[in-house]
Amino acid sequence: MFPLPFMIKAKYMVAILVLIVLASTLQPGPSGVANLAHLGGLLFAFVYLKFLPRRGLMFLVSERFFGIRNSYYRWKRRRAGRKFEVYMRKQEPEKFFDEYGNFRDPSTWDKKDGGNRPPWVN
Repeated sequence: MFPLPFMIKAKYMVAILVLIVLASTLQPGPSGVANLAHLGGLLFAFVYLKFLPRRGLMFLVSERFFGIRNSYYRWKRRRAGRKFEVYMRKQEPEKFFDEYGNFRDPSTWDKKDGGNRPPWVN
């Protein structure tokens, strides 16, 4: 686009161009170029790139949809967990859970409880 005899990062080239446009805007006299329009375009591009998600606008829309859906399913799982806790309080929790609150393997129930296996909770 603009051949230079040396390599330069794009952000530095944009900064140089902004300074050139600002200098030409501040010069008195008629000019054939709408410098304020260029500055407005630079400002819009900066805001667009700064606040747009990296994967695009459709990614933003889909993430918002799936985020709402996932929060609904998390709510349903928490609600089911609370119902399960109420149900398990009626049972004997020491048969199903260890001292840390982790679910015990059903194959260990026979060994620890002396052969009395509690009914399987589905």
